[in-house]
Amino acid sequence: MRCYYRNIIRYMYISKFKIHYYLVQEMLK
Repeated sequence: MRCYYRNIIRYMYISKFKIHYYLVQEMLK
């Protein structure tokens, strides 16, 4: 259960980073 929770945290962190990167790309267009 703890490992599963850690994977969710990691996934949320990565998705947040991807969204931030996408927004930066959109602003630079």
